[in-house]
Amino acid sequence: MSRYIPTSRDSMLQIKGVGEKKLLQYGEPFLEVLKEWDQAHSTRSKKVKIGGDTPTVVKQTKTTDERPSHLISYQMLQSGKSLKDIAVIRELSQQTIEGHIFKAAKEGQPIMWDIFFR
Repeated sequence: MSRYIPTSRDSMLQIKGVGEKKLLQYGEPFLEVLKEWDQAHSTRSKKVKIGGDTPTVVKQTKTTDERPSHLISYQMLQSGKSLKDIAVIRELSQQTIEGHIFKAAKEGQPIMWDIFFR
């Protein structure tokens, strides 16, 4: 968190090890503190993605899509994209995308379960 300083839900989900569950448990308190820190230290260096051997610059994207993240992933799956493709497109881990699909299923969305058991 201290290297990346996420200031939105989407940017927090890009950090390796943060999925929907941790975001729901800890996201808002962390985001409040991190936003305050980010504003007070606006001259800091570029943000980096955590997880690889070599940090890579993460593009800052503003999303205007107000749909819940798990439903965006679910709708992409329904349109024929694979779990791996969704993860790459959304710049999230495949495990996070799987969590999105399971959450959609818990909410009553129909799921083709064979995608998890190939």
